[in-house]
Amino acid sequence: MMLVGAILIPWLIGFLILKRLTKHTALLNPFGLALAIGPAVGLAIISLILFVSLLLTNGKGIIVSNLVIGLLFALLVWLELKEVPWIGMPSKSAKYFQEKMQQLIKPFSSKQPSRIVFFLFTIAAFGLLIATLVYYLRYYISYCSWNIFGGWDAQYLWNYKARFLSRDPLYWRNMFSPVMAQWLLPDYPLLLPGSVAWGWNFTAHEMLIWPAVISLLFFLSLCFLVIWYLFAYVSAFSAFVAGSFLLTVHAYQFWSTTQYADIPFALFVTAATLLLICALRHRELKLFFLTGFLTGCAIWTKNEGIFFSLWLFTFFILTFSRASQIPASKKKSAFLLFLLGYLIPFLCFLIIKTTLGGAGIYMGSGRSAADYGHLITNLNRTKLIVISFLVLKWNSAQWLGLWACFYLAFLAVGRRLFQAYRWIIPGMVFCLEAGYFLVYQITPIELPFHISTSLLRLLLHSGVLALIFIFEVFNPKDCFAIKYTK
Repeated sequence: MMLVGAILIPWLIGFLILKRLTKHTALLNPFGLALAIGPAVGLAIISLILFVSLLLTNGKGIIVSNLVIGLLFALLVWLELKEVPWIGMPSKSAKYFQEKMQQLIKPFSSKQPSRIVFFLFTIAAFGLLIATLVYYLRYYISYCSWNIFGGWDAQYLWNYKARFLSRDPLYWRNMFSPVMAQWLLPDYPLLLPGSVAWGWNFTAHEMLIWPAVISLLFFLSLCFLVIWYLFAYVSAFSAFVAGSFLLTVHAYQFWSTTQYADIPFALFVTAATLLLICALRHRELKLFFLTGFLTGCAIWTKNEGIFFSLWLFTFFILTFSRASQIPASKKKSAFLLFLLGYLIPFLCFLIIKTTLGGAGIYMGSGRSAADYGHLITNLNRTKLIVISFLVLKWNSAQWLGLWACFYLAFLAVGRRLFQAYRWIIPGMVFCLEAGYFLVYQITPIELPFHISTSLLRLLLHSGVLALIFIFEVFNPKDCFAIKYTK
């Protein structure tokens, strides 16, 4: 029962916060979005509360964080029950699904064979999604039964830090000591360790299964996020097929079992990018705040969030500066709300970088500008990096042709690339990879070792966006897809 509570509390916190932030907006199916990424958002908020509580109190951080989380949970439930005795789905989402159901029946009333065939294909795609979900869960349970501890980084980095956060609230800062810095990487953010530590505190013991449960929740949230977006903005058929494909891609299957931070980071990268597109399409101010918060969650998950934040902020400024039809006052409000959402987790990240964990292996390496210039202009390193990218992307056993289809979609999209802010998705894919390319070019770690241990995981970050772009470009003419109103 304690494990069930550890799952439900962050899920409900995330769900209720997302529900309130998307209420009275033009976002399609906000209930589905809240259900999809509710666990991830809830765990991110809980990890932030735990970190701040430990930082501001002297040995009472766990008690204070549990009190704050309990009060937040009670407040959200009270506000929900105060407004409406909540039974079933909100009226807007209920109306949305009612329209979908009516359009599902429409092919039979229209007596058009093509529509009936497409309807049957959609039903088959849904059956395929259920089958692949069962297959993935069987794979996950089987793998975790063999290795419940996860991969190397999970055992000696993420979960090790979680033990500092949960075991000793008075001396938890010892994780940042020079003695531990050799393998604990003290400058790394704490979303994943904080989530693990909170679950251990809630259940009153270090359950071996809890880190594996968190890893599963993040990956399922990522899959349901893809299904939500494509179902709402493209078609039901595309959503079910894309979800099935993601569940069978070996790269995502395997790395979701390792309990690393790459799957959570991929989730926040995908969610923030999609919410930025939705915010620009619908011009809803609350969605800009949510986009900023999800972007901040990415930087609170991994250091790679620095690159992602810079690129997303750049895309945001570029699109808004050219939107002449939007009033200047609304632009200013959207910008400030985005920053407000972003600053909440970013300040915690900044504290680790400036006062607790240090600058890290790049800024703290002691190398001069001339050293960096030599590394950047080293063509042998560039050649090795390019070959590594090509070899790993074209590994069909890992990706099932995902990257080949993405580049084909990019070549085939034509003018549609600049419609409805669709260009942001491939733009983010290319920019993230360019950032990682630069990191490899200047890395102080031995380059072959660095590539062999990290490049495949880094490709996970942009792979889901690539998958969504494929189905946006190669979407069959779905006769019952509901489109957003621009």
